[in-house]
Amino acid sequence: MKQGRWFSLLAAGCLLILAVPHTERTSFAQADLQAQTVTTGEVKQLKVATYNIHIGKDAENNLNLEETIQALQATGADIIGLQEVERHSPRSKFEDQPRLISEALGLNYHFESALTVGPFEFGNVLLSRYPILATERIELKSRKEDRVALLATLQVQGQALRVLVTHLGLVQQERARDVAELNKRLQATDGPVLVLGDFNTNEQAAELQPWLQQFPPTTPQPVETFPGSGEQIDYVLASKHFQSTNSYTVPSPASDHLPLVSVLDWQR
Repeated sequence: MKQGRWFSLLAAGCLLILAVPHTERTSFAQADLQAQTVTTGEVKQLKVATYNIHIGKDAENNLNLEETIQALQATGADIIGLQEVERHSPRSKFEDQPRLISEALGLNYHFESALTVGPFEFGNVLLSRYPILATERIELKSRKEDRVALLATLQVQGQALRVLVTHLGLVQQERARDVAELNKRLQATDGPVLVLGDFNTNEQAAELQPWLQQFPPTTPQPVETFPGSGEQIDYVLASKHFQSTNSYTVPSPASDHLPLVSVLDWQR
């Protein structure tokens, strides 16, 4: 890459970092104060989704972010967790994928990078129809490829909702370590919690059991989310505050994964 273009991209990346809204850096304690309690007994329906977008490449490695966006639009979800999203990468035409997806869907977003090399970033995104009051980055170190978890507080009609977006690693021992740490973080609150992610294993895996006892999957029976494998490795987990009324995948060739959608009744 020519030196002039490198410095231009680096400067643009710095400007983007400085432009992150102040509300996304609010502490969780401040976020809870901002989200006022609503009348109990009310039922709110939420549609949530998780999707590993494979940097906008299909299973044949053809880049087509528009097809990814169409698959996300088809979910109609209020809250979406994305994995394998890029910014300013030569693999994806140097595009700012989080911003482009957010603008196309008309949703708020927060991007958390697991890998940063100069202006290039690769990580997870939270998309939300509701205000994002606070975010926390949780690093998940790995011998193969570092991962990250994004823990956010949303304000949903006056009530705080914790949402965790993550992409677990390929090594079983590391997944066990990371699930234990993330579970500890999530149990620190009595409020409603959602977990959206690619776990790189199925729900029978021993390392997931402590997590699933606290936050069961919204799919009563496994559904294939990684085409050709016959397995579900992408999950929506929900605290006791939610009842899943429907869960399904959206057929799409846009990635090597399928979007998983869950319709939830939230007893508040």
